[in-house]
Amino acid sequence: MSILVVVAVMVVTSGAPVWALTRDPWLSVAAVPLLYGLLAAVSGVGATLLGVSVLAVFVPITIVANATAAYVLFCHHTSRGGRQLMAGAAIAVATICGLMPLKAPFLGWDTRTHWLGPARWYYGGGTYVRHALTNHAFAHPTYPPLLAASAGTLWLFEGHIDLRSGQVVISLMNFGAVLMVGLAIPRLFPKMGALPTITAILMVLATFGVAGTNATNGYADLLWAASATAAVAYLLLANPTRVNVGVGSLALAVAGLTKVEGTVFALALVGACAWKYRRGLPRIALVLAAGAVVVVWPVFVRLLGTENEIQGKDVASLLTFRGEIWRRIIPTAGSLISATGGVLIVAALCALIGRNVAGPARERAHIGSSAWVWALVGFTAIALSMDYILATDGLTNHLDSSVERVTIVLRLLLMLDITLWVLCAVRTLANTRHPERTMPSAPSAPDVPADFEAPPTA
Repeated sequence: MSILVVVAVMVVTSGAPVWALTRDPWLSVAAVPLLYGLLAAVSGVGATLLGVSVLAVFVPITIVANATAAYVLFCHHTSRGGRQLMAGAAIAVATICGLMPLKAPFLGWDTRTHWLGPARWYYGGGTYVRHALTNHAFAHPTYPPLLAASAGTLWLFEGHIDLRSGQVVISLMNFGAVLMVGLAIPRLFPKMGALPTITAILMVLATFGVAGTNATNGYADLLWAASATAAVAYLLLANPTRVNVGVGSLALAVAGLTKVEGTVFALALVGACAWKYRRGLPRIALVLAAGAVVVVWPVFVRLLGTENEIQGKDVASLLTFRGEIWRRIIPTAGSLISATGGVLIVAALCALIGRNVAGPARERAHIGSSAWVWALVGFTAIALSMDYILATDGLTNHLDSSVERVTIVLRLLLMLDITLWVLCAVRTLANTRHPERTMPSAPSAPDVPADFEAPPTA
């Protein structure tokens, strides 16, 4: 029953806005849980600012979003979605299979303390949240609000606190983020038959294999990692259509409001998008807006006086080569490399070989450069390393308890890059064996979606 209640709340509050954005059935299925989470997070921040119940903000925001969606749907009847119904259905089934452990009501330790614990704050109202954020008895009060606010808002609809429904709402957001990653692959290769769908299914299953129990035990790592990967796919690699920019901006905002690492990644991704489309910034206005939404939380908690977990003295010790800080670097780097080493080696080989063998096929498909993925992987690895190096926790226990989880994002980004290079290589091989396929039948039929507009700059 908990699953049906959560799904009903998500669909009623977010279904129409998502459909107005995507006009694609399966992309809408993926985006509904994420938009619900974003609306709940924004409402949680607004309620904390105003000192009111979360529903007092959530309901008006939802009404405005649905009214806007109704206007858009009424005025613009043309549907651009639904071209790949069977492919989307197959990827969705694979994603559902990854959530089979949800049948068991199992919650991780961090879920109870860091995510569903603070969800009680939002259930209690904005004033309660404000007091909790400045209470040093609570661990990690600076964590972004998306998971806690999503569960707290759902509990307000249910009328009571229910840890099981909290687990379900987080797992369904994981479902949406992973499905969104899978759906990006056929959208990047719309004219390659069933092969992109098969590779997308493999990507989805591999994602759940990497995540393990973190897919359904209420942890935040898979949600921000998959959302970040989806944002990269739709914003930096896919064609900058209205749908791709909208979906990518949603994923970016979700990643940035889920974990502190996600906030750092999201802001870096906004910077990358601003640089890539620097001659056409108006077309990525949603990306810039998503970045603005993400940055509100860290600024707000800082102004509220919430104590930061990383102290200035620790940063000073790193910069001045003093203290225990520098002795944490080598063990941290070793643990990150150990967690990602196999995928990293394969991805590096695929990128090196693919650049020489399948580079032209990638350019003809208008897929963004692999350099964007690698730049973000490097940046994220450094950011994650700094979290361990500057933290005050015991390094060995810190790494042993979390390194497999926090490196999910690195492995997903590298797996996405591997997948794209493999498909580009297959396309190159097919064109080599059948050269006539490289000759377009007409200049008006490029191998890109119908609503594609060439980016202003590479």
